[in-house]
Amino acid sequence: MSVAKPLPHDAAARHVDGTARYVDDIPVPAGTLHLCFGTSTVARGRVTAMDLAPVRAAPGVVAVLTAEDLPLPADVSPSAHDEPLLSDGTVHYAGQPLFLVVAESHLQARKAARRAQVSYAEETPILTVDEALAAGSRFEEGPRVYGRGDVEAALATAPQVAEGEIEIGGQEHFYLEGQAALALPQEGGDMIVHASSQHPTEIQHKVADALGLPMHAVRVEVRRMGGGFGGKESQGNALAVACAVAARAPRAGPARCATTGTTISSSPASATPSSSAIAPATTPRGGFWPWSSGNTPSAAGRRTCRCRWPTARCCTPTTPTGCPTCGSRATG
Repeated sequence: MSVAKPLPHDAAARHVDGTARYVDDIPVPAGTLHLCFGTSTVARGRVTAMDLAPVRAAPGVVAVLTAEDLPLPADVSPSAHDEPLLSDGTVHYAGQPLFLVVAESHLQARKAARRAQVSYAEETPILTVDEALAAGSRFEEGPRVYGRGDVEAALATAPQVAEGEIEIGGQEHFYLEGQAALALPQEGGDMIVHASSQHPTEIQHKVADALGLPMHAVRVEVRRMGGGFGGKESQGNALAVACAVAARAPRAGPARCATTGTTISSSPASATPSSSAIAPATTPRGGFWPWSSGNTPSAAGRRTCRCRWPTARCCTPTTPTGCPTCGSRATG
């Protein structure tokens, strides 16, 4: 049994001395290609012109790919099949991949990507939850309602109802190891992909789909990640698919791609903002009592119960009801 025992992480020593190997540390074969996305500089609109001749002429560039150059439609979304690897001309967010640079080194790929000359027909972006609601722009098919019993009747007969809103800001994920992938072509067209991903099966599915292969022809390996937090659940799909597509190109070979700190901070890999309307209420028997202005007990009058929940879920001298969590009365 390991409960309550000070057991070290199985790789703790390697993490401390720097010998733990991440995707970006894996030695690559000679001739490995390096990738970099050329991304949108506007948040919403359409691409009206894109001159990639300066990119192709940059030192070390092997190829420059747009959506039209991909052998098969490459989708990197987690489920809805609505996120192409490279934009089809519509820009949905700042930092959206427009084209892919394949070069002999990581630095050459990054420098070349900056040479693109892109023109846009900009549109007004939707930046807040309120703006999205006003525009009728929803993530799913529409309002989703979860309830049990007659909610409206319960609220109408509740002794106390406190209405309000909860706003939760977004959280940007900044990893010690960014998004990274390495694709190694195998005999018979198979592919091995090393990825910094929380969902290797999703990587396998997306790579197989982009290459027109059965899933068993793609093997994905994830040894460890330098941070995940949910932002490596699906956002790593783009890098893995790009590497696999580049590695399968004629006269190509192994391909790798890793994001920089700047790319991490400008790409969507975060917990998005949310807004909720709430209306907590008491029941005729007591139950949850919402504190509001004029109803919040003073510090001296606060009490706790057996389960030690905050005061708002317990009772006070003025609301002698049992705790809805553990059923006990206030103990002072």
